[in-house]
Amino acid sequence: MTASRPLLRLSLFLFLIFSLFTSVFTAAALVTARALPWGWVLLVAVRQNERSRDQYNDLYLIDVQHCRQHALDILSLDDALAWSPDGERIAYISTATGGFELHVSDWRGVSDQQVTFGLGRISHPAWSPRSDQIVFTVSNRDQFDIFRLNLDEKSVPVALTGADTVDVAPDFAPDGTRLVYSGSWGATFHLHTLDLITGTVERINDTDDDRWAFDPTYSPDGSQIAYITNNSSFDDYRLHILNADGTNPRMIAQAGLRTQINKPAFSPDGGSIAVIYTPERGATLLYAVNTDGIGWHRIPCTPDRIAAFAFRPF
Repeated sequence: MTASRPLLRLSLFLFLIFSLFTSVFTAAALVTARALPWGWVLLVAVRQNERSRDQYNDLYLIDVQHCRQHALDILSLDDALAWSPDGERIAYISTATGGFELHVSDWRGVSDQQVTFGLGRISHPAWSPRSDQIVFTVSNRDQFDIFRLNLDEKSVPVALTGADTVDVAPDFAPDGTRLVYSGSWGATFHLHTLDLITGTVERINDTDDDRWAFDPTYSPDGSQIAYITNNSSFDDYRLHILNADGTNPRMIAQAGLRTQINKPAFSPDGGSIAVIYTPERGATLLYAVNTDGIGWHRIPCTPDRIAAFAFRPF
């Protein structure tokens, strides 16, 4: 009986340690579950290590809730991802044929079609709400314009902006009647909307002359726009949000010294905004914050070296 007491004490000690660990783990799991938007599914393009000119980004489908990754067979993705609102196709940029061209594929990567040819360097693709059109930026030397391509009609891309302006990074409003984009008539970039019915252009934000506004994107219900600002020295990145009519602008996150944030995207429920977060000399990571500025965190189960990402639509 005496000999069994040390064993009994050891068993009791191990039981207490296990109970404490279980309690801490359970509490942490509950906090995480409340803080994170379960149900997010992402397409994530990941840069390969020590990329050379003949290497492309790896593409993964990531289920955040269950922490699962699935590699997709798209072998020529260089930059930019946009998932169509109907959930069937993705648009992306590839240099497989030489230049930076726009491609469209089903999201599994089974079929692929190049849809631009020699317009210039293509970037910032965005889908229309009906998944039948794509707008994108075309750059040729010092000229940057926004084009629209109707996929169903198999038409040629049509320029929507031009003249003496620099216009980049368009996004469709959820009702399909207008675009928001970053444009400049001088040294500073501001947010503008383009009415696709009347052709009317309106500037909607009033950033300081020393701050540029870029990468605008609509919320799923069209009521808000998220965007990034930076100063002329490119060392003060901030995430902002404003109403779609330009009212009530506010900053909800600041990157910190020598840290970049870019490519914001609303979560499908509109409650959070994800960005690519790049510390100085660090990996490119995927972070998110609630639209009220609370809950800044790295999205779990996502790799580093993020090149582009897109949420799966509901």
